[in-house]
Amino acid sequence: MWEFFIKNNKFAYLFLIALIGLGSYSIVAIPKESAPEVVIPVGVVTTVLPGAPATDVESLVTNEIESGLSSLENVKKITSTSREGVSSVVVEFDASADIDTSISDLKDEVDTIKQDLPQDAEDPFVSEVNFVDQPILTIAISGELSDFALTELSNELEKRIESVSGVSRVEVSGVRNREVTVIVNQESLLRFNVSLSEVSGAIGRANLTLPVGQIINDGVSYNVAFEGDIADSEQIQHIAVASRGGQPVFVKDIAVVEDGLAPASSLSRL
Repeated sequence: MWEFFIKNNKFAYLFLIALIGLGSYSIVAIPKESAPEVVIPVGVVTTVLPGAPATDVESLVTNEIESGLSSLENVKKITSTSREGVSSVVVEFDASADIDTSISDLKDEVDTIKQDLPQDAEDPFVSEVNFVDQPILTIAISGELSDFALTELSNELEKRIESVSGVSRVEVSGVRNREVTVIVNQESLLRFNVSLSEVSGAIGRANLTLPVGQIINDGVSYNVAFEGDIADSEQIQHIAVASRGGQPVFVKDIAVVEDGLAPASSLSRL
């Protein structure tokens, strides 16, 4: 072979020029992406069994789902996690499998399996794992600040990042929403002959733009939504809830208003 190129050096030069030309054209013509989309067919089956310990979730839900999914085609690997009240089964398909077809087949199989699950179990939810939606940057905020100050700081940072060109979505986790609590004094209600429904109705109808909050009476909490255009919780104190003897009865006369944060429902760690 080498002797051919040595004896026909002109052909060798032409071949080399053609090779360089083809390579240069490929560099220009082939599409290039700095962050190419990664498509890996992965589906997650999440099932809730309220109040069940992890061992029961595994034996009654997770094992049933894994067994039923074993007949699926193009499955590369199945992994699962069982914890108190929740079963999570991750199905990874072969890279060559069509993602839409794979997820559709997974949903069909799960619809069949759910008949064998406990009656108390909620219907399994099938979701597709989209790696494009995974975060490219995670920021943790900590400091010697109150929970309210950290929440305000997180919300402000969220707005600033969203304003950056090219940012598709920003999600904040581990923070507590603002919540206004009205703690009613039972003795004051009796003294002014005001019912709790009058208090709740007056606050709900007030011209206020505030998050959903609570009215607490004698240790019992009642949710209430605020509507309107005023975002100052102190205004709640001056809402008239009734009229007695020609004089208005204000919220401040029968209750204490606290502007704080809702109870924590999740924790985020980094």
